[in-house]
Amino acid sequence: MLLYLTEECQEPGVNVAYYEGKDGKLPQFAKAEPTAIRTQKDIDLFMRKRDENFGMEFTGFLKVDVEAEYLVSWRSDADTTVTIDRKVLRRANVGDKIKVFLTAGVHSIGVIYRQEEKGDRPKLILTLPSPKVPGSEVVATRIKADALLAMGKREEAAKILKELNPFAWPLPPEEQEYVEQARMRIRRFSRGAARQGAHALPIIDSWLFTHPMLRLDPGFMVSVIEAYANMGDRNRAYLLAEQMLEEEMNDGQRRILILTQVKTRINEGDLPAAGKVYRKLKKLAPQSEETIAARELIKAAVIKKK
Repeated sequence: MLLYLTEECQEPGVNVAYYEGKDGKLPQFAKAEPTAIRTQKDIDLFMRKRDENFGMEFTGFLKVDVEAEYLVSWRSDADTTVTIDRKVLRRANVGDKIKVFLTAGVHSIGVIYRQEEKGDRPKLILTLPSPKVPGSEVVATRIKADALLAMGKREEAAKILKELNPFAWPLPPEEQEYVEQARMRIRRFSRGAARQGAHALPIIDSWLFTHPMLRLDPGFMVSVIEAYANMGDRNRAYLLAEQMLEEEMNDGQRRILILTQVKTRINEGDLPAAGKVYRKLKKLAPQSEETIAARELIKAAVIKKK
């Protein structure tokens, strides 16, 4: 697996920005001008001009030929952040190994190294060896987890999802921000025109592949279930809503899920089932917006049927 300067993967190498601090403090890289910029063959610290109070930011692209789970490992003696596709794998300062599922294609990679105190000779080694787990096995395990969730076996599903999960869980705050951005995009696309709705599916698939434990996250899954319902995959939306209603969540999320179930039953033409689900919503929050919306949808469906 090689590193490339551009997304077209024609020039091997990695882009490097080098920073030096003042008064023992390093600047915020995003807001500061680097002391030097260059390209080099690999991710290493050879271009540094000192052994303390400096930082380096590496950016480039990985070309992956085989969809599989890879083992990313690095050794470092300072604060180091590694990201793939803008997702933080983990922050570490010594050494670490972590599994990451990569689809075939091109992926962005970033490494930030910050050395503020003088210590041993600075070091940073990052390797991406050959695939460890074939993609077909990863997919099969996740299908098994989904089946366990459908049977209400949450703890068993969580156990195998944690074993597959290539990132730290629970997610660090920085990564949770990316999840929230993805959730909002899913919601926006799924509520737009049909042509826009198709854009939600790749986002859903990507995040559920890279973070399997999100299947148990009510905030994320509420938007996913809404997206499936709005795009016509009503049976999956209904079943996922049934699974998620077993999880702990706030009343607002619970009302949205039940309203989604009402919508799916109405769209299937099953008004008795829609009425049964509506009664659960009315019992939970009789004057809520979701309850009123569900009641109006059922009334409209009854009139249309007559």
